[in-house]
Formats: sequence, structure tokens, C-alpha cells
Amino acid sequence: MSDTIKFPLVLLIITVVCGAVLTGLYQVTKGPIAAMEKMKKEKSIREIFGPDAEITEKSAEIPAADGKKETVAYFEVKMKDDPEGRYYAVIGKSAKCYNSAEPLQIMVGVRVLEDGKFKVKKIAVVKSAETPGLGENIKNTEKKSLFDILFGRAEDEPGKDKRVFLRQFNDRDPAQLKLKQDGGVIDGITGATITSRAVTYAVEDALQKLKKILGAE
Repeated sequence: MSDTIKFPLVLLIITVVCGAVLTGLYQVTKGPIAAMEKMKKEKSIREIFGPDAEITEKSAEIPAADGKKETVAYFEVKMKDDPEGRYYAVIGKSAKCYNSAEPLQIMVGVRVLEDGKFKVKKIAVVKSAETPGLGENIKNTEKKSLFDILFGRAEDEPGKDKRVFLRQFNDRDPAQLKLKQDGGVIDGITGATITSRAVTYAVEDALQKLKKILGAE
């Protein structure tokens, strides 16, 4: 067999084998990856609504930015302490952030008021790939100081939300949920203004999706 035939044939065989291996790896890993994604979503919803909430996952087709339709997952939530209340959770995504491999994904818990307006209950991070020590600080919680421990202030207040940045979004009117320099009430994280702003964009994205979802029901 001449080299002019042998070389392309070898390349073809390598390509076919590599493709088969990658396909096999995808088939093996897609199940665990999907399970992990589902677990992250449920964890974030529980972070917002608590362990006793009843969660039902649904989907809806809504208009996309390009004029086409997109299928969006959302969650109906029943609260034991407010069985007549209308609660939902939707994932919002930000534009890509500085030094980030992918957009932030934020779960936004919403209560729909009697007049149809939204009240953001809480938010939680589903996925982030921000810089440790900077953008990842959006997930920081309060730390007890040595002074608190030594002088008996180490006990947690019942029901207190210890998430330093994220708790600023609790029980807020959507119009308030911008950084202070953008006309809102949210304090950005020092050294991570871009990521802080990206969280507000993701929240707005989720709220816009929910408006379209409920309008389509």
C-alpha cells in the first residue's frame, strides 16, 4: 500500500476510533451529570424555600430574544406555612462575566402578590465559575470572630440568613434589585463589582422569564 493511501487511511481510523471513544464517554457520563445538575437545582430551591416546601418542576415555551421559541424550566412551590400563596422558582443567567468560563446561574424564588406583582423571596447560586477570593465571594457567609466565641456571642440567631451578599435580595421589590451605583439598594462586593452586577442581571433575567411563563398559562 502506497503512502498516499496509507496516511489518509490511518487518519480516518484514528478519527473513527476517537469519535467512538468520545461518544462512549458521553453516554457513560451524561446520566451522572444530569443527576448532579438536578441536585444543584433542588439544593438552591431548598436554600430559598426551606426543606418542607413541595416542589413541582414544569416547563413552558416562551418567546426568545431571536424571535423564536425557547423551552424554559420553572418550579411551582407550595409552602406549608402559606398554602394559598403563589410561589415560583426560575433560573436566571447573566451575560458572561470577567474571567468567567460561563454565565452565572441564579435561582430566583418569587412570591406572586394578589395584584399580580412580584416579590423576590430569596435567591441562590446554582452555578458559578468566578475568581476565588473575588467573584466567588458572592457565596460567602458570616464567620464568627474569636471575640464572639470567647465572649459568648457564638450562638446563631434562629432563622437568620448568614449569606452576606445574597441576603440583600431577600423580600425585595424587583425594582430595588440593582447595585447602589445603578440606582438600587444592593451593595456590591469590593473588588468584584462586575460579578455583583452580573447577579442582578441574572435576577432580572429570571423575573422576565417568569412574566412570560405566567402570561402563557
